[in-house]
Amino acid sequence: MSDLHRLSPARESPIDDHPELILTDGDPHLSYGIWMIMGGALIYLVLLLAASSPDYLGRIYGVIALIGLAVVAQALLRFRGAVAAIRFLAIGGWTFATYAGFAGEGVRAPILVAYPTILIFSGWMLGLRFCVGLLVASCVAVGAMVAAQGAGLIGQLRAVTPPLVGVVHVFVLSISTILTIYLLRTFRRRYAEEHRLNAEIGAHLRTLEKRDGYQRALLDNFPFMVWLKDENGRYLAVNQAFVSGFGWPSATVVGKTDLDIAAAKPPGSAEGKDEITLFSGGSAKPVEELVEMRGTWRWCETSRSPVTVNGKVVGMVGYARDISWQRQLMEELESYRNQRGAPPMADAATEAPPRPPPPWSEA
Repeated sequence: MSDLHRLSPARESPIDDHPELILTDGDPHLSYGIWMIMGGALIYLVLLLAASSPDYLGRIYGVIALIGLAVVAQALLRFRGAVAAIRFLAIGGWTFATYAGFAGEGVRAPILVAYPTILIFSGWMLGLRFCVGLLVASCVAVGAMVAAQGAGLIGQLRAVTPPLVGVVHVFVLSISTILTIYLLRTFRRRYAEEHRLNAEIGAHLRTLEKRDGYQRALLDNFPFMVWLKDENGRYLAVNQAFVSGFGWPSATVVGKTDLDIAAAKPPGSAEGKDEITLFSGGSAKPVEELVEMRGTWRWCETSRSPVTVNGKVVGMVGYARDISWQRQLMEELESYRNQRGAPPMADAATEAPPRPPPPWSEA
């Protein structure tokens, strides 16, 4: 029993999980099943009345109740939908079969063959918990019938004739067939819907993978070092130039902050503290900085810009460009001009910012 409860869904029933797959307009089979219940009950009622036996009075009342059950179920299906109709049919049908057993031949009552149909139908449509509940109730009812019949409290009525028993069996088989058709059509709708959703999800994933491939190709072929961080400073993506420049594998960088990467380096390594805060700023204006890359100090032009979504900063994107050779060229040109006695370069666009002394000058 505990295993069955563990298998039961978190929600109440499949109807609650996928109502659009059961409340589909244009499928008349559930209505056909209800009309079949009503028609079979009317036929059985006519046969009981034709028998003119006072022993059948209790059965006549039961069949009248079954006709009323079908009428109410049809009204619920029309005005309240399939959910209310199916639940009412499951509970009402089980109640009628149980009453017929107690009021008739007890465990020998032919109507009790409806128990399996009700259990299968309710389990498939209303969920495992509903089915288990009806199973427990059915076992209790059958046990009570056996005890009461053994004590002589029930089962004293005269059994119906074989033709009437045959009518009951045909009636139950017909109901089982029409409900099976309804279940099969519902299953096919569910399967088709899930297949369509899976196809859409697969196409969407392929589109995302293709788009990610394009973006990755764009990043990796960009000549500058490019990176993306989240709002907590963790690297979300880096390009191949970044990996090649710093010698950090992408798997080592992604998901970590600069402090995490620095903490993972052995003490006394060539990398210094300047590298820890290299990409921690938030200015979009390009600046020139000394950056240690693979144990060598290089001049880089860096820029960092916040990434905003709906007005909220969710990360930072930036790039770094090695300009060491431009700086060296500018210094050589300035030295050449000084040797020739030319005035110093005053163009603000080409004038280099003050250069901090490299760390090796302090040694």
